[in-house]
Amino acid sequence: MNRTNNWVVSTSAISGVLLGWGVKAFLSKRSQRPDYQPFVESVKKREKKLYADGRKRAQELERIKQEVHYKIEQ
Repeated sequence: MNRTNNWVVSTSAISGVLLGWGVKAFLSKRSQRPDYQPFVESVKKREKKLYADGRKRAQELERIKQEVHYKIEQ
């Protein structure tokens, strides 16, 4: 039983090391691509674009509101 436990533990350790090495190599290659952008950065970029689009739309609505108000006063 002790021999089996040692084999299971060593096999698990080797598998973990190989899996970790593979993930590290994959992430390293992915981060070296010229078009690579981390997930957080892409979310921030989308949020900024959404904010800018919303602000532009709010300004358009305010302009329309002022035009209507001006025409009503005339």
